[in-house]
Amino acid sequence: IENRGQYASFITLLAAGMILSTASFLVLQFESRSADANIKNGADAIWWGFVTITTVGYGDRFPVTVAGRLVGLFVMLTGVGIIAALASILASVLVPPPPPDEDAPAQTDASLDAARLADEVAALRSEVAELRSELRR
Repeated sequence: IENRGQYASFITLLAAGMILSTASFLVLQFESRSADANIKNGADAIWWGFVTITTVGYGDRFPVTVAGRLVGLFVMLTGVGIIAALASILASVLVPPPPPDEDAPAQTDASLDAARLADEVAALRSEVAELRSELRR
């Protein structure tokens, strides 16, 4: 739990790498079958993947086949999630946690709270009994 920010960063970057490599491979396979394709080699496919997953979308490389466009749709949707995850990780690193509230009671064990509550109720009952006896006099 203490290192969850590091784990989240690692998992997010790992997911981005897996999506980028898989999508680049798939779009290259689908686009290489089309004569109108402008994604013709691995470098073009990786460039297209980076531009698409980061939601920049220059438009210099784009899929023209239906299958390539479906891969592009998947990359667009996952890219938004990955960028949002990275932004939240960065925000959690940059923004310090709030200081503990000194007026708020400290978190304690439930059994200790129950014992304290029982003692306090017993003390209040004895005070009420004393007050009743004083009022009767």
